[in-house]
Amino acid sequence: MFEGSVASFFSTPFFRGDSRQSLGLEGPGCEPLTDDFDYEFELLSCWNRTAKHSAKVTKFHRLVTRSSLSKHFSDFPEELQDGQAIFVIKPFSAKKITWDLLICCIVLHDGIVLPLQLLGIEVSTSDMLAWPLTLAWTVDLVVSSIITFERNDGTWETRVRYTFRRYFAGSFLPDFVLAALAWVERFTFSQSFKFLRICRLFRLYRIEAIIQLVSNNIRSERAVLCIGISGKIMWLAVFLHFIACLWLSLGRQEGGWVSYHKPGIADIQQYSIAFHWTLAQFHGSMELYPVTVEERIFAFCYLLMAYILAVVFISSMTSAMTRLYLITGIQAGHQRVLRWFLIDNGISRQLTARIHSNLKASLTAQSHAVPETEVEFLQLVSENLRMELHCEMYGPALRHHPLLAPMTAQMVKQLCHTAISLALISHGDLVFIQGEVPVEPRMVFITDGDLVYFRSGKFESMSVHPGDHAAEPVLWTDWLHHGTLRVASMRVRLLLLSAKTFQELAQKNTCPEIESCSQGSIMRLGPVPVAYHLVPAQALEVAGWQSLATHPGAEAALCCRFIASFCVAAIACHRDAAKASDAELTVLDPIGDTRAFLENHINAFLQQSDAMALPKKLDQDGSCARRLQQLLMSQAPSRTEAHWNWKVAKLPIADSIAARQGIAGVDLYNGHPTIATYFGAYCMDGLAMALWALWSSNSYSSAVRAGVNLLGDADTVGAIVGQMAGALYGWKQIKSEAFSERCVRNLKYWDKCAEIGLRAALLYHLGPRPRGSLKPADGESKAKLYQRPSGDVPLAGELPAGEWVTCVDAAKDFVCVSHEGSGLQGWVPKKSIADWAPAAGTEELSLFVVSGTE
Repeated sequence: MFEGSVASFFSTPFFRGDSRQSLGLEGPGCEPLTDDFDYEFELLSCWNRTAKHSAKVTKFHRLVTRSSLSKHFSDFPEELQDGQAIFVIKPFSAKKITWDLLICCIVLHDGIVLPLQLLGIEVSTSDMLAWPLTLAWTVDLVVSSIITFERNDGTWETRVRYTFRRYFAGSFLPDFVLAALAWVERFTFSQSFKFLRICRLFRLYRIEAIIQLVSNNIRSERAVLCIGISGKIMWLAVFLHFIACLWLSLGRQEGGWVSYHKPGIADIQQYSIAFHWTLAQFHGSMELYPVTVEERIFAFCYLLMAYILAVVFISSMTSAMTRLYLITGIQAGHQRVLRWFLIDNGISRQLTARIHSNLKASLTAQSHAVPETEVEFLQLVSENLRMELHCEMYGPALRHHPLLAPMTAQMVKQLCHTAISLALISHGDLVFIQGEVPVEPRMVFITDGDLVYFRSGKFESMSVHPGDHAAEPVLWTDWLHHGTLRVASMRVRLLLLSAKTFQELAQKNTCPEIESCSQGSIMRLGPVPVAYHLVPAQALEVAGWQSLATHPGAEAALCCRFIASFCVAAIACHRDAAKASDAELTVLDPIGDTRAFLENHINAFLQQSDAMALPKKLDQDGSCARRLQQLLMSQAPSRTEAHWNWKVAKLPIADSIAARQGIAGVDLYNGHPTIATYFGAYCMDGLAMALWALWSSNSYSSAVRAGVNLLGDADTVGAIVGQMAGALYGWKQIKSEAFSERCVRNLKYWDKCAEIGLRAALLYHLGPRPRGSLKPADGESKAKLYQRPSGDVPLAGELPAGEWVTCVDAAKDFVCVSHEGSGLQGWVPKKSIADWAPAAGTEELSLFVVSGTE
């Protein structure tokens, strides 16, 4: 489809124009050089379809899958699972980081206050914040239970029951115990219970995780190093504080260092001396020394620990400072070499200043976007994962282009992986210049920053913003840039699509007709049987043609032919009953006749020799016709089509999905996702679901509800059921139901002028009409026209044999014909028509569709 549209656009040898619109392309660089400049644009040879590879034309169809590309080509948010995604929090969201920072402050508060409380030193904030902190830890239980996590397939689990299950199997128990102790502490005033408060210090382990989470969301390496250094100092301070409290606790015992050295009775004086002693053990001793045996043992153990801790702390600090020095020192060295180079070569001061300014802007841009070449670990990642990575990096920019948006997921992945490169340029740089023939033709996508496009002469400049693209003609022809594209903002981020790689991929990706078997052509089929209800054979043909116009697969066309024949037969049943009784349209028996009519029509359709007649090249081996026959006979060819057995109480869709996914979890079946939320997009699946809905219901509304409640691709399945059930039960039965009446009222919101019903009536009464020549009864020279579809009623007139008449209505054994010359109209037996000719306009439609498809 993609290549065909391009070939039709460039079908003439040359095309020219005086504006962008003349090229049919949008964006800067698509217009001629001047108003009176004649420039010939010849299509590149790679886009010319030849007989040699005409059967391998690349078709780009939109394919909705679960791949990472889908979220970039949709303006809608990610799919909400079970409607619970609004109740969960992602671990890297702003809400989660804010809450973690609050928890970090609370943990630090506990780490400082709790050791002091064990010494009997009351802090003024402890009583004031006791209740808020207890409530905060209780709320933290809820927050921790709704944190999403990443599944093995790379998607995020958003169902609350699974997030809670994961939290319950992890750290829920210790968190719950600590929160319960906090509540018990609020209502218990026992002096011995205060020693259980020390358990709350176990929460200090969360600080490291919070620091790591914050660091992962910071781009600057300097900032990450500074946070790491600050974290080490904080850990050391907390450790020293805890040791100082223990040392003071020992000293306050009888005969301890407090009573011996008498530092003072104030708590702050005693604590400051203890903290000083704790800090002094890193580099030596001080005038304060142990007195009791317990104090000396404690001092000995701590001195040994301090020696080891000092070595570890100093080495880590040295490593961090060295990294920080290298970050700044390497850049300074490169700048110094550049400055010497410019001086040695006598570069002017003006150009030197521009180079330094550009370099500064480039370094700033690089700090915001690390080049992929500098990420060495990416080379260790598998090729498929790197394709997914590039697709998420570059995919969002492609959705703005009308040509690239409908491509298959695999094609766009290959484009992002092999054909697109990233360019970071600064203020004043030129992307291309007017009159330049690109050495390496590349189309430009703007993702960040602003540019200006201008041309010499009387043309006004044009602003180019993120989401725009430029120089698209390089993909299709040998191009000469017709203007200049310059950077207007401080820095710009561009995606460059290589024309050569794009052309190679377009030729290699002879995509099979993935979406040719989807049900898009089935859901819009309704007008065909309404318009061609008098010519059943042509209704089948037109149904197949309209399907092939957009879905070149045989299966979709065959499904359209069956549904059209079903609807035409149902309409004829109502029409014949009305003509026979000369009354309003009757309704089929909603219990017995529904299933009987469905089975009888399926048998008649399968026995009709030309019912599934398609061009041989579409179904060369007849496999598509055999699959439809199995479906209509309610036979499942294999476990992957278990739901094709639609004459059951419950349609086994889950069994089919499980069989299609298999052990390896295959994501596609005939090019369509095997997931419950999209099941039914394949035309055969959609028809099976519609047949089950008709089989298991006894009214229009129950049939539609049954089909829609199967979920999956519910809107299209509902459209198929609505067509078939509408023809089966008729408009009068639909109007008599409360549910259907409510649906009709809701339809008025979108159909304020009541055009839908009017158009349906016009199609029914003014649709294509066949023509035939009259053949009189035996022994008569003229054909008799009756006023009613019966041979024993008054005559409406007579016409000579061989006169051509137009069919305007039909009954069971009679047709109503109209003679254009005399204006005579009446009913004649069907056997009185010698030869039928196709309806007017049908030949042209057939020729147009078949030629466009083949």
